[in-house]
Amino acid sequence: MASSYSFGLAQPPSSSSVRSSDACIISLKKMPSSYLFPSRNSFTALQATYMAPPPPQQVREIKLWADTKDRRKYEDLSDLFAIFKTTEHLEAAYVRDAITPEEVESFRYTEACTKLISQYKTAETALRLGGFIDSVENFIAEYRLDCPRALERLVRIGVPATVVHNTTNRKTDSVNVAQTVQNFITLMDVLKLNIRAVDEIQPLLSEMMSSLTMVSGLPPDFAGRDKIEGWLRTMNAMRASDELDEEQARQLSFDLERAYSSFMAFLNK
Repeated sequence: MASSYSFGLAQPPSSSSVRSSDACIISLKKMPSSYLFPSRNSFTALQATYMAPPPPQQVREIKLWADTKDRRKYEDLSDLFAIFKTTEHLEAAYVRDAITPEEVESFRYTEACTKLISQYKTAETALRLGGFIDSVENFIAEYRLDCPRALERLVRIGVPATVVHNTTNRKTDSVNVAQTVQNFITLMDVLKLNIRAVDEIQPLLSEMMSSLTMVSGLPPDFAGRDKIEGWLRTMNAMRASDELDEEQARQLSFDLERAYSSFMAFLNK
């Protein structure tokens, strides 16, 4: 009997190996059949034991801030992020003509865009003075903001598209002409009074640009429009507390005089 369990040995087993094999066979015979031949249910239970998902880990809440200053920082950052995204959607709707002409004529777009520009300036100033951002460009790069329209409207120009481009009809043309002439004269007088603060000149320049673009029939290549838009970009990149130096003030006065002369020549045609 022992020779039948030689396990393919090349040489005949010794007496000690036979005794060892006999003991192994005897011990196997004494084991329950369920250990030697596991059932399908046993395999299923074993498989479920080893393939069971690990127990869920405990989720620990992590707060963004540890004090009031950090909380204000993240709230202001989220506000600035939301302003950029909202402006991007508003500008996209304006470009795609999703805003009806009635809404444009009723200045709903202009009011909404002006409000966003004001909110942007407030949020950006608070974050910059708090030392939370170095510049808007770094903020956009850090948080991977893809908002080219908002960047142009909020940072570079600082006025609604309706201020730069004509979107009105002839019903109020005479009023727009009178308002434009008044804005030209007011701004030139302000410069003659040696007022140089950006926060005093920029609003007047923006109003003049707004009334100028609402004059119907004004040629697209009107030189004064490009000059004024360039000054708007320059001042929008400056701080409210900044002032124009003497050279800038003289150049602005010169550009305004030429634009005013060109505008009067257009009216006399």
